[in-house]
Amino acid sequence: MVLKIATWNLCLGLFHKKDYVRNLLYENNIDILNLQETELEKDTDLNNLNIKGYVIEAEENDKKIRVLTYIKNTILYTRRSDIESPNLHLIILDIKNGDNLRIITLYRTFNPQDKITARAFFGKQLEAIERATGTNTILLGDFNLDERKRHMVNYNQRQHL
Repeated sequence: MVLKIATWNLCLGLFHKKDYVRNLLYENNIDILNLQETELEKDTDLNNLNIKGYVIEAEENDKKIRVLTYIKNTILYTRRSDIESPNLHLIILDIKNGDNLRIITLYRTFNPQDKITARAFFGKQLEAIERATGTNTILLGDFNLDERKRHMVNYNQRQHL
């Protein structure tokens, strides 16, 4: 079974782009769509974001939901909340397609109001990813890193490359 998997950094949230997301899913027959920067309040009623033929999985977060996945309802999967960590902006899914595929979607962001540095937060995300990574793992998302700037002294994210 060949799966069509996509990822999209929405920028500025999902509510105003739901029609675009629906069109993308239907026009391209996408099986799994991982979204970052969804910018949803933690108490958002996800039923308002339903798209016919798809199931929604949203990250566990005490503040804002920034990662969300649409999965075609014909895809058998297990959400791995047991190995996810709340507030880390990631979702881990095991796809039951015969290949035991694991999909991890991530949004690397940092909230200055948190009592942790950006580097320490990314370290926690990497630890969670390392614990979850197996032989058939796909890691997708928005890492907010620019490889072209790796050697620029003033690029404040170069420490993560």
